[in-house]
Parts: sequence; C-alpha cells; structure tokens
Amino acid sequence: MNPELPSRFLLTITFDTDWHIGCGAGRPGDLDRLVDRDADGLPYLPAKTLTGVWRDACETVARGLDGGRDGGDWSTWVTWLFGSEPSRRGDGPSERPVPAALSIRAGHFPTELRDHLSHIPNGLAPGSSRNKALLRNSLTFSRPGNAIDPLSGRARDDFLRFEERVRKGAVLQARCQLPEDLPAESRAFASALLLAGARFTERMGGKRRRGTGRCRFEVERGTDSSSLASWLRTHLRPDAPPASRISGEVGSATPVGSIATVEDDAAWITIPLRLRLVGPVVVASRVTGNVVETLDYIPGTMLLPYLTTRLNGIGYSPREAVARGDLRVLPATVEVAGERGAPVPRALRFIKDNQADPLVNPWHETRVQDQLKPCRQGYGHWDGQTLLLTDSVNTQVRTHSTIAEEEQRPTARVGGVFSYQALAAGLVLRTEVRLKRHLHDGLVHRQKEWWNQLEGECRIGRSKKDDYGQVSIALAGSPRECPSRLAVASGFLTVHLLSDVLLRDTNLGQSPRPVLLAAELEGALKPLKLILVDQASSVRRLESWSTAWGLPRPSLPALQAGSCLRFKMEGGKPNPMTLALLQAAGIGERRSEGFGDVCFNPDVLQSERVAWSAAKEGNGSSPESEQKIAPDSPSFDFARQTEEQTWISCIDRAAREVALLEGGKRRLEALGWQSPSARSKPGSTQLGGLRATIQRFAATRDPASVIAWLDHLESTSNRKDKWPNTARAKLRKLLNEPDRVWQILADESWPELTDGGKSTLRQKLWPHAVHVLIEECIRAHKRACERVAAKGGRRG
Repeated sequence: MNPELPSRFLLTITFDTDWHIGCGAGRPGDLDRLVDRDADGLPYLPAKTLTGVWRDACETVARGLDGGRDGGDWSTWVTWLFGSEPSRRGDGPSERPVPAALSIRAGHFPTELRDHLSHIPNGLAPGSSRNKALLRNSLTFSRPGNAIDPLSGRARDDFLRFEERVRKGAVLQARCQLPEDLPAESRAFASALLLAGARFTERMGGKRRRGTGRCRFEVERGTDSSSLASWLRTHLRPDAPPASRISGEVGSATPVGSIATVEDDAAWITIPLRLRLVGPVVVASRVTGNVVETLDYIPGTMLLPYLTTRLNGIGYSPREAVARGDLRVLPATVEVAGERGAPVPRALRFIKDNQADPLVNPWHETRVQDQLKPCRQGYGHWDGQTLLLTDSVNTQVRTHSTIAEEEQRPTARVGGVFSYQALAAGLVLRTEVRLKRHLHDGLVHRQKEWWNQLEGECRIGRSKKDDYGQVSIALAGSPRECPSRLAVASGFLTVHLLSDVLLRDTNLGQSPRPVLLAAELEGALKPLKLILVDQASSVRRLESWSTAWGLPRPSLPALQAGSCLRFKMEGGKPNPMTLALLQAAGIGERRSEGFGDVCFNPDVLQSERVAWSAAKEGNGSSPESEQKIAPDSPSFDFARQTEEQTWISCIDRAAREVALLEGGKRRLEALGWQSPSARSKPGSTQLGGLRATIQRFAATRDPASVIAWLDHLESTSNRKDKWPNTARAKLRKLLNEPDRVWQILADESWPELTDGGKSTLRQKLWPHAVHVLIEECIRAHKRACERVAAKGGRRG
C-alpha cells in the first residue's frame, strides 16, 4: 500500500498536556508571558512553528534512513519539501534557493468550535458577547514559575513570574498542500517522509523539554505505522525529487494557444474582483532594521501570476497580451462603500484643527484664510455628492525568530528575531482585470463565462507558504465595458494617478518627473500640447525582489498613487475616444502589472469645496452558530472541558453576587438567615460547623452526611434554637432538590458549547455549586456581623 497523501490534506494536532506558544509580550501586573492569539482572539499554532517542528522530525527520519549520513537521498527530499535554509552553512548568493513544495498553514481550532468562541459579530444580544468572552478566558490559565539559583539550589529572589498556558486536550487543525501535478511515485516518497516525521513529532512550544507541549500529529488519510514501516523497508533508496519550480512564476505554465491581435480595437472590458484576506498578507515595501514594513495595497505584480495561471487553465497563454499591455491587473486597494477605493487626491486639503469641514481644493479656491493640511494617505470613493474616506488600512505586526541548530534559540548568527508588518486578516480589497474586447471575445469562444474561473484562492506576498499570504478571490460583478468617450469641457486637463506610474527619461533611466508624464500624454494625444500649471505630487521608491534568487533588484522611483497634476491644453481639445482609451490602457511602463492607472478630470477635483465623511467599515463576521458540538466531534472533549471551566467561573461569580449584592438581601432570602447583628441567627459557631460539613459533602458528593448533621442539630434543643426555622428548611431543600441551587444562581444565560452540556454540567457541578454558594454566604455574613459589632463598640 503506497502512502500517498492527496494534494490538499489536513493535519490534526492534539495536545496531551498544557502548552504555551508565546507572542513575546506580557500584561503588566498580571502575566509575564502571554499566549499568541489569532485574528479571532483564540490561541493558535503559527505555521512557522509547525513547519519548523515537522521539518526537524523529518530531518531525524531522513538521517536514519540515510544511515546516519547528512546530505543523503532522503535529506534531499527534506530540502525539496520544506525548502533550503540560507542561514545554514553552504548556501550563498551563488546557489539558487530551493522553494518549499509543501505549504503548511497555521493551526486553528476546528470551525465548529471557532464559531462559538470567535469575536462577536455586530447585532448579537449583549449576553452572547459576555458568554463568548467567558469561554475564551477559560481556554487558558495562569501558571506560576521561578528561577533556581544554581549555587544555593533555592528559588532566586524577585524572580517570580506568571505564564499563560492553554489547557490540555486542545485539538487544532492545519491545512497543508502539496503540488497538484506531483507524479504518483514522487508523491509516495514525499508522503512517506511526512507521515514518518509526523510520528516522530512529540512536543511543541515553550518549556517542551520540561513536560509542557506534548502533542500528537495525525495526518488525514494517512497510513498506519506498520504499513508505513513495511513500505519504507522496501524503498530505502528513493528516487530524486522533481525539479524545483518557483511558485507563482509568471508564465510558468506551458503555452497552449493564443488569440489574434486586433490593433484598431479600442474597446476595453473590465471585470471587478473582490479579495478577502484569509490570513495576514505581507507586501514588503522596505526593511527597517529587523522589521519588514508593508504597503497598504496589493500590487498588480503579485496578482498577475494568479491570473496567468487561471487563463492557462482554460487553454490560453496570456504571454503576448501581457507583453503588449492588452491585459491588465490593477492594484487591489481597500474596499470603500462597496467599491474599489481610490487613493485620496493630494490636491485636496483639510482645514487644520477643524477637519470636520469640507475639504478645500486650492486649485479652484485661492482665497483661503485657514491653514491647510494636505491629504497624504487613505482611500476614498466619490458618490457624486460626498467623498467617503478611510484614512488608514488595518495592519498587524507579528514577531518571529530564526532558531539556531546548536543553541536551539534565536541568535544573531542566523538572523535572530524579526517582525513582519502585514495587512490584517479579514480585510476586504477590490481590484479589476482589464482586457481588450477582442481578447474577451476570444476567451468567450473558448469557454462561455470564462471569468468564473478567476474565483479561487491564491498565495501572495512574503512568507506565503506558511503564516501569510492566503487570499480568497471572488467576482464582484459581471464584465462590463469601460467608458468609450471622455469629454473635456474646459481648457484644462486634470490627471489623478490611481496607481504608481513608472516613466523613463531620454537616457532610459527611471525618473518620476512630472514633465515626463506630460511628454507621455502629449505622445498619445497629438497634436495637443500640455503645460503644467498645478501639481500636488510625491514620489515613491519601490523595492523590487527576485523570487528565484532571493535577492533584491534595483529600486524603482515612481510618481506615487494619489498624485494630482493639472495641465493647460494648447492646440485644441483631445479626442474623447482617444482620451477614454488612454484612461483604460494606462500610462507608462509595466501597465499589465497595474502601474500607470489614471483618471482624467475626475468630478471630485472640479469644485472648490468637497464634502466628506468617514466610510463605515463592513461587517465581515459570520453569524453566530446555534448548533452545539456533538459528541462525535474531534473537539468535543476539549469543548466540554472549556465549558466546565467556564461554568466553574460562573458559579464563583454568581455565588459572590448572591452573597454580597443588594446589601445581602439575596443571601438572606436564599438561606433564610437573620439580618447581621451581634445576636443574629445562625451564629459564628454554627456557621463554622456548617462549613466543615459542606466541605465533606463537596469531596464525597453525598448529601447524606449533611442531612445527618442537620438531623442531629434539630434533635439537640440548645443547637436547634440557634437556627431560624426557615433556614433549616431551606438548607434541606438545597440538598434534596438539585435544581434549587441553579435557581438561586440563575444559570439560564450561562454559555453552552456541547450537545447536552447544560444538563450534564448541572449534575456534575451540583456539589461544587452548593459548596461555593454556602462558603461565600458564610464569609459575607460573618463580615457583615463583624461590621455591625464594630459600629456598636464605637458607640459605647
């Protein structure tokens, strides 16, 4: 039986002990080391941690299969699966890095459990928000620790610390992917190595050498240990792995066809797409020290490989169309009011210290008394009357580390600690695919409604094989034709750059000067002459990167998106059709990658004042799940454990409320005790006897001992008189009727995760609830009596 895994499979990680994978931060005054959490606020397993642990296990297996030799045949498969490690000796710029063939995503709780624990969608009942918070808090607990002095052997002074840990029994799942075109024989070798490595993985996370983080890796549709061992005995010498291929390389698929070029076809078709970031996405803009900063949009350069792959899948190679600029992918920017957000025009100005007023356009209103502040960031959408603005795009920062082999910790030699700034998971962006009409018609001839093939998932950006880069793409509308005519009413041409523009000077060097943009426009709008009269522009330096070699390419200076330029036209007016074609086709170089997207004479720049308002953020959360977790679910045991811990905390809180709130009125009504005074019944001695008896009941779960104590009390007259009659009756009812304690604690709104969880927990936690309720009431009653006695003493 060949141990062949499918291209997409699920890795399940079950923890047999509590575990800790930290975020590198603490909470002052509370915890020194916090557990790392995902976008839903739940503990998770970072993909980099999973990849590193699994790789170490596979390296151990490969070394054993290779007879203890490093760099053997099986070790070559480890490098093919997980990629080369530039930090190791021997890898350098002269050697092409090997990309990872295996993609491992972060490990999260199963979906059914996440639906009950994740952040609260808008519009749910207030109690739901509180219950979800209680359940999330029950996932972890605080564990104290100290440092031991190696000389004295005792705990060191001032070294007490508290560490947050996730409870044992947690079940998390990670999605993994192998190349879909992997041959069957190669798939068998890769699967065998991964399955064997999974068997060797036993620990994960902090303090894993001290009993924490014991876990089991289980691969979906894997083989059992005996059959895997038998297969490995007969395949000790594996075949060589397939040649590595750069993931997402433009034009990597084999050309399978083309469409004839129609030079005079001026019509353009646009297809809107909606991108949802399943995980954070790193679009590296620059590296500052050990921090990689991100752009606030996804360039078309990163989306073009996905488009070419999809088109190759329907039998069309877009190489020539991309080279000619007949096929374009615009940058994906944040969604504003359900539309693709445009960079805020830099020509507009805020009124300083009074930004609620309309924006000012100095090009049309020159008599402005107030001090103005330029718009330097953000995206907006003009609805014809109001400019809807979002001033920033949600980002997140995560810190990672490179682990040295010998020291087993981050060191400067291998890179140490580094941080990624990324576009936040859950963010929604919009982009457009533009193509000439003849290309669109040719694709329709090949496959009707071919644009449906653009939907799917892709990986983009840095570190896209593990924690980052997972994006879901969906259609945002049907194909439509771009405007075919753009009339210019005045003698001025206003240009708003919707994306960065790359231009070259006469020496063929990259240059972002506005005069080069004017020359580019004049070349397309002959015989029109353009004279620059106003500008509000800026320059961005783009750092490009060679994925194949893992090395930087030359920087690209560009006119930055959002820049605005105003030209005076001489020699007539531009042809409306030519102007519309130019707006659809773009200006400058690398237009197929989304550069050079422009808008001529936008309405938002044609008035003196522009009303604006903040764009409302959409609610991308899924509705709350009402279906409880069934006993046959893999996460049932952990969900029941979390549910139980939540109920215990609810019991403690509710018991304190009964004992203390409303001046003790609820306590007296529930147990029938007299108001606190120097001679109130029952007295301190009787309450002490009750406390000892209730503690035995909590340990044995048998109310007979308490009832026997109560019978003996009632048969002794000098003890019976020290209790109100109603108090003895209510205590008997509390012990004989299990539902009574839950009525007092009001558990109707407490969270319920599992199927039948409420009835099961009521039965299991009944002794604990009675014990805690009486303990809290005794403590509160004694303190109230002491306060009354103290006040009486002061009067005397």
